[in-house]
Amino acid sequence: MTLLKLTQTGLLPALILCITPRLASAVDFHPTIDAARADEAAQTEEAKKPAVVTFTGEWCAWCRKMDVDTFQSEAVAALAGRFLWVKIDVDQQEELAAQFHVRGLPNTFVLNEEDRIIATRPGYMPADVFVEFLRDALENPQPVEDVLGDLLEALASGPTPDDTAAAIAALTEYVARARRADRSEALAALEAAGEPVWSLLAMQLSDERLAVRAAAGGVLSHVTRAEIAFDPFSPPDERAEQIAAWQAWIETETAEVDSKEEE
Repeated sequence: MTLLKLTQTGLLPALILCITPRLASAVDFHPTIDAARADEAAQTEEAKKPAVVTFTGEWCAWCRKMDVDTFQSEAVAALAGRFLWVKIDVDQQEELAAQFHVRGLPNTFVLNEEDRIIATRPGYMPADVFVEFLRDALENPQPVEDVLGDLLEALASGPTPDDTAAAIAALTEYVARARRADRSEALAALEAAGEPVWSLLAMQLSDERLAVRAAAGGVLSHVTRAEIAFDPFSPPDERAEQIAAWQAWIETETAEVDSKEEE
C-alpha cells in the first residue's frame, strides 16, 4: 500500500502512534491511587490534592496519542502541581476498572481528597480540552451524590425480607464502586446488621459482575471474620464450590445462634 493510500485511509496516523516510542510525561504518574496518596502523605502535611486518574491500555492507540500530545504539553505541565496523577492499565487492574465502570479507553476521572469522583470524561482529549476539563473540575466540581444514607435507611427499615434483600444487594453494589470514605461506613452498617444478612450477602457472590461479587466476598469476610476462600476471578464451577462452602458455614453458624437464643 502506498504512503498516499495509507494517509487517505487514516492508517498512517495509527501506524505512527503504534511505532512512536513512549516519551516521559510532563506529569509524574503513580501506578495506583493508594500509591499516589501515600507518596503525597510522605511529602506534605497540607490538604490533600485532587487526583487525576486515567484508565489506559497498551493496545489503545488513542491512549498512546494522549500520552504524546496531551501529557507532553506545557499547558498540562503548568497545572500538574495542583493534582496527584495516576495511570491505570485496565488489563492489570480489572477490578478497579470495573469499580469505575470503565467501558472505553482512554477514560479520565478527577477525585477529590476523599477519593470521590468530582469529574469524569471518556475518550481522547487534546491538551486544550484536557486543561479546560481540569480547570472545570477545580472550579466547578460535580456535586457528590449522597446515596449512602438512603441505602442504610432501607437496610434498617426494610419491612419485608424482599426489601431487606434489595437493600443488601444495593449496598453491595455501592461498596463495589464507593471510595474509601463511604465504603467504611457501609461496611460498619453491614457488620452491625449481624447474622441475618449473611445469607443475603452470600447471594451476591453469584453476581455476573466481577466488581459486585468481589465486593460481596470482601464484605462477607469482613463482617463474619470467617476465613473461607472466595476468588471472584475463578471459573464458574470453582466459584460454585466456594459459594457452597460459604453457604454451609453460614447455615452452621445460624443454627448455633438460633440454638443459643432458644436456651
